Amino acid sequence: TSPARTGDAPTGKFSERYALERCLGRGGMGEVWLAKHRLLSRQVAVKFIRPDTIGLDVEDRDTTFRRFEREARATASLTSPHTIAIFDFGVGDDGAFYYVMEFLDGQDLESLGQSVGPLGAPRVAHLARQLCLALPEAHARGLVHREVKPANVYVCRLGVELDFVKVLDFGLVTTAEDAREKFTRLTTEVLIAGSPAYMAPEVAKGMRADARSDLYSMGCVAYWMLTARLPFDARTSIEMLAAHAMLPPVPPSARLATPVDPELEAIVLSCLAKEPADR
Repeated sequence: TSPARTGDAPTGKFSERYALERCLGRGGMGEVWLAKHRLLSRQVAVKFIRPDTIGLDVEDRDTTFRRFEREARATASLTSPHTIAIFDFGVGDDGAFYYVMEFLDGQDLESLGQSVGPLGAPRVAHLARQLCLALPEAHARGLVHREVKPANVYVCRLGVELDFVKVLDFGLVTTAEDAREKFTRLTTEVLIAGSPAYMAPEVAKGMRADARSDLYSMGCVAYWMLTARLPFDARTSIEMLAAHAMLPPVPPSARLATPVDPELEAIVLSCLAKEPADR
């Protein structure tokens, strides 16, 4: 990470309220920064995109803003304590899109698995249960996350509680409105986006995602927690999509030297059923 420099922050009302401190991460078109609310002295995280720095034309800029705004609004509409809280959203005078969210003290499941390996059945069940409390609210509101993966599931300290799960990044969320905007550029790009390693078979085949697609991805996340490995080994994204679409996953117990709770393994494998109706 690098310290914030003069001019790094969106200008205008944003800079009046927040002071950027350091970059927490960059990926795709976005950046996430640690910041502090000037009046409340509260640390927050800020996600923003500067369209001018990534060469977007007017049409691309409008599409990107609409997607970014949808992510902020979709996340802010959710009230589960296991969904990250959004505090603010806007556009700076320099054209940067931003939204302000709670700053989390912890790490994502991908980093956790890479550092400690398989988590063990009791901890996996504890974390997965919290994930199951976040997604149904989104589904009840007609929202499909589409990017449920270890990197978007944060395990943090909240007050005196440890191993508290927060679901992040609703950037690819789809809504019932998408059915009516099926052929717009925004929705078309969303339909083909996602992470191949955690993509449901029907999505890999080009079909529309629904709540059951998130359930499949959640099964992939639980598999990762149990084994610190992906359900399928593949050299390319195409091979990975084909595996999700056609191959049965290797049971977690076959990949570990220690026994896996049979009931938990059965639940994980049921989430990974090829047919959405079987999950």
